Amino acid sequence: MRTWTRLIRLILILLLCLPCSAANDFSGDGNCVGLWTFDDAWNGSDAQDTSGNSNDLSNTSCTRDTTNVKEGTASCNKPAGAARLERADADLSSNFPGKNGQGNTTWSFVGWVYWPGAFLGSGDQFVLASKYYTGKRQYNFHIENDAGTHRVILTIGYNNGISYERVINYTGLTFAADQWYHCAFTYNGSSKAAHIRVWDETNTTVHDDTATGAQTISDAEDQPFRIGGNGWLSTDEGVIDEAVMFNDILTSTEIDQIRAGTYGAASGAQVIGGGSALDF
Repeated sequence: MRTWTRLIRLILILLLCLPCSAANDFSGDGNCVGLWTFDDAWNGSDAQDTSGNSNDLSNTSCTRDTTNVKEGTASCNKPAGAARLERADADLSSNFPGKNGQGNTTWSFVGWVYWPGAFLGSGDQFVLASKYYTGKRQYNFHIENDAGTHRVILTIGYNNGISYERVINYTGLTFAADQWYHCAFTYNGSSKAAHIRVWDETNTTVHDDTATGAQTISDAEDQPFRIGGNGWLSTDEGVIDEAVMFNDILTSTEIDQIRAGTYGAASGAQVIGGGSALDF
Protein backbone atom coordinates (compact mmCIF):
# COMPACT_ATOMS: atom_id res chain seq x y z
CA MET A 1 0.00 0.00 0.00
CA ARG A 2 2.83 2.35 0.89
CA THR A 3 4.44 1.69 -2.49
CA TRP A 4 1.24 2.59 -4.33
CA THR A 5 0.76 5.72 -2.22
CA ARG A 6 4.29 6.88 -2.97
CA LEU A 7 3.82 6.15 -6.66
CA ILE A 8 0.59 8.16 -6.79
CA ARG A 9 2.24 11.05 -4.93
CA LEU A 10 5.15 10.99 -7.39
CA ILE A 11 2.79 11.09 -10.37
CA LEU A 12 0.87 14.02 -8.87
CA ILE A 13 4.09 15.93 -8.22
CA LEU A 14 5.24 15.38 -11.80
CA LEU A 15 1.89 16.54 -13.17
CA LEU A 16 1.92 19.66 -11.01
CA CYS A 17 5.38 20.52 -12.32
CA LEU A 18 4.10 20.56 -15.88
CA PRO A 19 1.93 23.28 -17.39
CA CYS A 20 -1.59 22.09 -18.16
CA SER A 21 -1.43 23.68 -21.59
CA ALA A 22 1.01 25.57 -23.71
CA ALA A 23 0.67 29.35 -23.82
CA ASN A 24 2.75 31.93 -25.62
CA ASP A 25 4.30 34.75 -23.61
CA PHE A 26 5.05 37.82 -25.73
CA SER A 27 5.64 40.14 -22.77
CA GLY A 28 9.43 39.89 -23.01
CA ASP A 29 9.58 40.67 -26.73
CA GLY A 30 9.77 44.41 -27.37
CA ASN A 31 9.32 43.76 -31.09
CA CYS A 32 5.78 42.46 -30.58
CA VAL A 33 3.68 45.51 -31.49
CA GLY A 34 0.22 43.96 -31.78
CA LEU A 35 -1.45 40.96 -30.14
CA TRP A 36 -5.12 40.27 -30.77
CA THR A 37 -6.26 37.12 -28.95
CA PHE A 38 -10.02 37.97 -29.05
CA ASP A 39 -10.36 36.25 -25.66
CA ASP A 40 -11.45 39.13 -23.43
CA ALA A 41 -14.72 40.98 -23.93
CA TRP A 42 -14.07 43.42 -26.74
CA ASN A 43 -13.64 47.05 -25.68
CA GLY A 44 -16.96 48.32 -26.98
CA SER A 45 -16.76 47.41 -30.66
CA ASP A 46 -12.95 47.19 -30.68
CA ALA A 47 -10.74 44.11 -30.67
CA GLN A 48 -8.23 44.77 -27.93
CA ASP A 49 -4.47 44.73 -28.48
CA THR A 50 -2.95 43.07 -25.42
CA SER A 51 0.69 43.66 -26.43
CA GLY A 52 0.80 46.92 -24.45
CA ASN A 53 0.99 49.09 -27.59
CA SER A 54 -2.71 50.09 -27.62
CA ASN A 55 -3.26 49.09 -31.25
CA ASP A 56 -6.91 48.19 -30.71
CA LEU A 57 -8.77 47.42 -33.94
CA SER A 58 -12.13 49.00 -34.69
CA ASN A 59 -14.70 46.44 -35.71
CA THR A 60 -17.03 46.46 -38.70
CA SER A 61 -19.46 43.52 -38.60
CA CYS A 62 -17.05 40.91 -37.19
CA THR A 63 -18.23 38.80 -34.27
CA ARG A 64 -16.54 37.25 -31.27
CA ASP A 65 -16.70 33.49 -31.88
CA THR A 66 -16.64 31.14 -28.88
CA THR A 67 -17.38 28.01 -30.93
CA ASN A 68 -14.56 27.88 -33.47
CA VAL A 69 -11.59 28.57 -31.20
CA LYS A 70 -7.94 27.60 -31.52
CA GLU A 71 -6.29 29.52 -28.67
CA GLY A 72 -7.89 30.72 -25.45
CA THR A 73 -11.64 31.25 -25.16
CA ALA A 74 -12.67 33.07 -28.35
CA SER A 75 -11.71 33.96 -31.91
CA CYS A 76 -12.82 36.52 -34.51
CA ASN A 77 -15.40 35.48 -37.09
CA LYS A 78 -15.27 37.69 -40.20
CA PRO A 79 -18.44 37.36 -42.31
CA ALA A 80 -18.30 37.63 -46.09
CA GLY A 81 -18.33 41.11 -47.60
CA ALA A 82 -17.03 44.33 -46.08
CA ALA A 83 -16.53 43.01 -42.54
CA ARG A 84 -13.06 43.74 -41.16
CA LEU A 85 -10.96 44.89 -38.21
CA GLU A 86 -8.84 47.99 -38.75
CA ARG A 87 -6.85 50.81 -37.22
CA ALA A 88 -6.23 54.12 -38.94
CA ASP A 89 -2.61 54.71 -39.89
CA ALA A 90 -2.42 57.89 -37.80
CA ASP A 91 -3.55 55.95 -34.72
CA LEU A 92 -0.99 53.15 -35.02
CA SER A 93 1.74 53.18 -32.40
CA SER A 94 5.01 54.76 -33.52
CA ASN A 95 6.77 51.36 -33.48
CA PHE A 96 4.18 49.72 -35.75
CA PRO A 97 5.83 48.59 -39.00
CA GLY A 98 4.56 50.22 -42.17
CA LYS A 99 3.18 53.28 -40.38
CA ASN A 100 3.29 56.24 -42.74
CA GLY A 101 6.73 57.89 -42.58
CA GLN A 102 7.87 55.67 -39.70
CA GLY A 103 10.68 54.19 -41.79
CA ASN A 104 10.38 50.53 -40.83
CA THR A 105 9.20 48.30 -43.66
CA THR A 106 10.28 45.07 -41.99
CA TRP A 107 7.78 42.92 -40.12
CA SER A 108 6.31 39.52 -39.31
CA PHE A 109 2.66 38.55 -38.93
CA VAL A 110 1.26 35.24 -37.66
CA GLY A 111 -2.22 33.94 -36.96
CA TRP A 112 -4.53 30.93 -37.01
CA VAL A 113 -7.15 30.69 -39.80
CA TYR A 114 -10.25 28.48 -40.13
CA TRP A 115 -13.12 28.26 -42.61
CA PRO A 116 -16.33 26.90 -41.04
CA GLY A 117 -18.45 24.77 -43.33
CA ALA A 118 -16.78 25.55 -46.64
CA PHE A 119 -13.52 26.90 -48.00
CA LEU A 120 -13.45 30.03 -50.12
CA GLY A 121 -15.58 30.02 -53.26
CA SER A 122 -13.96 30.31 -56.67
CA GLY A 123 -12.53 33.80 -57.08
CA ASP A 124 -12.84 34.61 -53.37
CA GLN A 125 -10.07 35.61 -50.98
CA PHE A 126 -9.44 35.99 -47.27
CA VAL A 127 -7.09 38.74 -46.13
CA LEU A 128 -4.97 38.09 -43.07
CA ALA A 129 -3.10 41.41 -42.86
CA SER A 130 -3.11 44.43 -45.14
CA LYS A 131 -2.26 48.09 -45.71
CA TYR A 132 -3.42 48.20 -49.28
CA TYR A 133 -5.62 50.10 -51.74
CA THR A 134 -5.41 51.40 -55.30
CA GLY A 135 -2.75 54.11 -55.42
CA LYS A 136 -1.83 53.50 -51.78
CA ARG A 137 -0.51 49.96 -51.85
CA GLN A 138 1.96 48.80 -49.22
CA TYR A 139 1.36 45.11 -48.47
CA ASN A 140 -1.40 42.52 -48.70
CA PHE A 141 -1.13 38.99 -47.27
CA HIS A 142 -4.05 36.84 -48.34
CA ILE A 143 -5.30 33.37 -49.29
CA GLU A 144 -7.24 32.97 -52.53
CA ASN A 145 -9.24 30.38 -54.45
CA ASP A 146 -8.30 31.06 -58.06
CA ALA A 147 -10.71 28.81 -60.01
CA GLY A 148 -9.73 25.83 -57.90
CA THR A 149 -6.05 26.70 -57.51
CA HIS A 150 -5.43 27.72 -53.91
CA ARG A 151 -2.86 30.48 -53.50
CA VAL A 152 -1.01 32.04 -50.57
CA ILE A 153 0.00 35.49 -51.79
CA LEU A 154 2.18 38.26 -50.45
CA THR A 155 1.93 41.45 -52.49
CA ILE A 156 3.87 44.67 -51.90
CA GLY A 157 3.28 48.13 -53.30
CA TYR A 158 5.96 50.31 -54.85
CA ASN A 159 6.26 53.44 -57.01
CA ASN A 160 4.63 55.47 -54.22
CA GLY A 161 1.94 52.83 -53.85
CA ILE A 162 0.75 53.04 -57.45
CA SER A 163 2.23 49.75 -58.66
CA TYR A 164 2.38 46.32 -57.06
CA GLU A 165 4.50 43.17 -57.10
CA ARG A 166 3.49 39.68 -56.05
CA VAL A 167 6.61 38.60 -54.20
CA ILE A 168 5.21 35.21 -53.17
CA ASN A 169 2.47 33.29 -54.99
CA TYR A 170 2.49 29.84 -53.40
CA THR A 171 0.26 27.10 -54.84
CA GLY A 172 1.54 23.97 -53.08
CA LEU A 173 -1.29 23.65 -50.57
CA THR A 174 -4.95 22.72 -51.00
CA PHE A 175 -6.98 24.21 -48.15
CA ALA A 176 -10.04 22.55 -46.64
CA ALA A 177 -12.94 23.66 -44.48
CA ASP A 178 -13.30 22.90 -40.77
CA GLN A 179 -9.62 22.62 -39.97
CA TRP A 180 -7.05 25.07 -38.64
CA TYR A 181 -4.04 26.52 -40.43
CA HIS A 182 -1.26 28.50 -38.81
CA CYS A 183 -0.17 31.17 -41.29
CA ALA A 184 2.86 33.43 -41.10
CA PHE A 185 4.59 35.91 -43.36
CA THR A 186 7.72 37.96 -42.95
CA TYR A 187 9.06 40.74 -45.12
CA ASN A 188 12.41 42.54 -44.95
CA GLY A 189 12.13 45.98 -46.51
CA SER A 190 15.90 46.34 -46.82
CA SER A 191 16.77 43.02 -48.48
CA LYS A 192 13.31 42.60 -50.12
CA ALA A 193 13.28 39.02 -48.81
CA ALA A 194 9.87 37.48 -48.13
CA HIS A 195 8.88 34.28 -46.34
CA ILE A 196 5.55 32.51 -45.87
CA ARG A 197 5.07 29.49 -43.62
CA VAL A 198 1.76 27.64 -43.30
CA TRP A 199 1.09 24.74 -40.94
CA ASP A 200 -1.70 22.35 -41.91
CA GLU A 201 -2.79 21.05 -38.53
CA THR A 202 -4.84 18.12 -39.82
CA ASN A 203 -2.05 16.71 -41.96
CA THR A 204 0.68 18.00 -39.61
CA THR A 205 2.65 19.36 -42.54
CA VAL A 206 4.52 22.62 -43.06
CA HIS A 207 4.34 24.54 -46.33
CA ASP A 208 7.21 26.97 -46.66
CA ASP A 209 8.23 29.38 -49.41
CA THR A 210 10.73 32.20 -49.75
CA ALA A 211 11.41 34.75 -52.44
CA THR A 212 13.21 38.04 -52.98
CA GLY A 213 11.33 40.86 -54.63
CA ALA A 214 12.62 43.12 -57.36
CA GLN A 215 10.97 46.36 -56.20
CA THR A 216 11.41 48.64 -53.19
CA ILE A 217 8.31 48.70 -51.03
CA SER A 218 6.55 52.02 -50.55
CA ASP A 219 6.90 53.49 -47.06
CA ALA A 220 4.75 56.63 -47.17
CA GLU A 221 1.27 55.08 -47.36
CA ASP A 222 -1.52 56.08 -44.99
CA GLN A 223 -3.89 53.16 -45.51
CA PRO A 224 -5.29 51.63 -42.29
CA PHE A 225 -3.87 48.38 -41.00
CA ARG A 226 -6.57 45.76 -41.53
CA ILE A 227 -7.28 42.15 -40.63
CA GLY A 228 -9.94 40.38 -42.68
CA GLY A 229 -10.07 42.88 -45.53
CA ASN A 230 -8.08 45.31 -47.65
CA GLY A 231 -8.96 48.60 -49.34
CA TRP A 232 -11.53 46.85 -51.50
CA LEU A 233 -12.96 45.21 -48.38
CA SER A 234 -15.05 42.57 -50.21
CA THR A 235 -13.66 39.25 -48.97
CA ASP A 236 -15.11 35.89 -47.98
CA GLU A 237 -15.96 34.48 -44.57
CA GLY A 238 -13.27 33.11 -42.27
CA VAL A 239 -12.20 32.82 -38.65
CA ILE A 240 -8.89 34.14 -37.29
CA ASP A 241 -7.39 33.56 -33.86
CA GLU A 242 -4.33 34.81 -31.96
CA ALA A 243 -3.04 37.27 -34.54
CA VAL A 244 0.34 38.83 -33.76
CA MET A 245 2.40 41.54 -35.47
CA PHE A 246 6.13 42.11 -34.95
CA ASN A 247 8.40 44.86 -36.21
CA ASP A 248 11.25 42.46 -36.96
CA ILE A 249 11.80 39.14 -38.74
CA LEU A 250 10.76 35.91 -37.06
CA THR A 251 12.76 32.79 -37.81
CA SER A 252 11.03 29.54 -38.79
CA THR A 253 11.81 28.21 -35.31
CA GLU A 254 10.11 31.20 -33.69
CA ILE A 255 7.08 30.86 -35.95
CA ASP A 256 6.81 27.20 -34.98
CA GLN A 257 7.14 28.08 -31.30
CA ILE A 258 4.19 30.48 -31.60
CA ARG A 259 2.20 27.79 -33.32
CA ALA A 260 3.06 25.29 -30.55
CA GLY A 261 2.26 27.83 -27.82
CA THR A 262 5.81 27.87 -26.42
CA TYR A 263 7.05 31.28 -27.58
CA GLY A 264 8.68 33.03 -24.64
CA ALA A 265 8.41 29.88 -22.47
CA ALA A 266 11.30 28.37 -20.57
CA SER A 267 13.56 26.19 -22.67
CA GLY A 268 12.85 22.49 -22.36
CA ALA A 269 9.33 22.95 -20.97
CA GLN A 270 7.16 19.88 -21.31
CA VAL A 271 3.63 19.65 -22.62
CA ILE A 272 1.22 17.08 -21.21
CA GLY A 273 0.30 14.69 -23.95
CA GLY A 274 3.79 13.70 -24.93
CA GLY A 275 7.01 15.22 -26.16
CA SER A 276 8.90 18.40 -25.59
CA ALA A 277 7.11 21.70 -26.12
CA LEU A 278 9.53 22.26 -28.98
CA ASP A 279 8.94 18.81 -30.45
CA PHE A 280 6.91 19.52 -33.58
